[in-house]
Amino acid sequence: MRKGYYILQKGSLQMDKFPSGYDESYSNYYRDIAGNMKKFRKLHSLTQAELSEKMNMDSQYYAQLERFDNPSRHFTLDKILAACDVFNCTPNDIIGKTPIENSLNRTHILDQIYSGIKSLNDRQLYILQQYLEKIAPLI
Repeated sequence: MRKGYYILQKGSLQMDKFPSGYDESYSNYYRDIAGNMKKFRKLHSLTQAELSEKMNMDSQYYAQLERFDNPSRHFTLDKILAACDVFNCTPNDIIGKTPIENSLNRTHILDQIYSGIKSLNDRQLYILQQYLEKIAPLI
């Protein structure tokens, strides 16, 4: 793989010249995107084959991208946008460019959560608990 960095060009991410030393950070960046795709797929209880069909992709190629077998192959912008349509989310959710830890106050978030759940009945609390137990490992 040649040294370089990725830029947005004509609807996909393309390689362009850049000083050496940047490959590793961008490789990790694309590895994170692949991991996020897997988390969203599992959260929506989809197999790789089911998701690849919804995204109009070959299932074996999708599996390679999700496993991040080859750093020179990665999810292009058009595939990320297709996944956003399936998952009903934003590209930032998949790309992970917004550092939630730095942008939100933990105490404020917990206060909002508490004010939202304190009015729930027992059945709603049980359902919420089951849901949180299911998604927590995927986050």
